Amino acid sequence: MRLGQHGGQEHHLHLPAQQILHGRAATLVGHMHGLHARDRLEQFRRQMIAGARAHAGIAQCLGVGL
Repeated sequence: MRLGQHGGQEHHLHLPAQQILHGRAATLVGHMHGLHARDRLEQFRRQMIAGARAHAGIAQCLGVGL
């Protein structure tokens, strides 16, 4: 996508086809997928941390019993 010239230099912006607006309004469909993926990754991260903590607690209890 060519943005124009500034101070004798051309500026180009490389965007995926879904994000090029061609000078008119467009929906932000491509951006919504990124938001949902980020939410899922954050939820997965919290589940992994919670699972690791629960497992460590069980290992400590078993060690005390021996």
